Amino acid sequence: MTVTDEAGTVLAQILVPAGGTPAQAGWPTSPKHRFFTVPKRGEQESQRFNFAAGKWEDAPSLIEAQLIAAIKDEAERRKMTMATPGGMKKTIYAAKQAEVEAFNAMGNSVAQILTALTTLTPIKRTRRFRYALAEAALRGEPTIDAAIARFAAGADASHAIVSRIEAAEQVGVDNVKAAATAAAKRAAAAAIVWPA
Repeated sequence: MTVTDEAGTVLAQILVPAGGTPAQAGWPTSPKHRFFTVPKRGEQESQRFNFAAGKWEDAPSLIEAQLIAAIKDEAERRKMTMATPGGMKKTIYAAKQAEVEAFNAMGNSVAQILTALTTLTPIKRTRRFRYALAEAALRGEPTIDAAIARFAAGADASHAIVSRIEAAEQVGVDNVKAAATAAAKRAAAAAIVWPA
């Protein structure tokens, strides 16, 4: 029988005959039981006590879990620097992206697209290009092509950086998982080069 603490660290091993109880084996007074003195200097979150070696050692699985969580937290923090806070902004950006896609789907050139726009009824044009029409009107622009170009440029710049952050996160996590030792896992995490 093995006695452990709440963290699962083995504190004692008791030799109990098959079908017996610890008390029948002399627990806790018999000298035949083996007790371990576990130094309290180990880091419970990342280390386990090695009884054979008599010391705390890094546990690769615990180190891996901590490193992956830290990588994901850092990636999320970096991605959020490219996003405007607020739930409504996400909805607006998605709507603007849909306007860019709808605009580009209307033809192969700006001239073709602007001609196709004139064939839409005012209600359909407003529903499909609500944000571009509003921005063009406030800027005094006669058509929405400049507004659409601004929407596309903003999205492209943001997505270019976020996609590189996502790639660094995924490759970093995979490298940490592939590393065999705690030291190699730490080195893999430290080797991540985050895009600026």
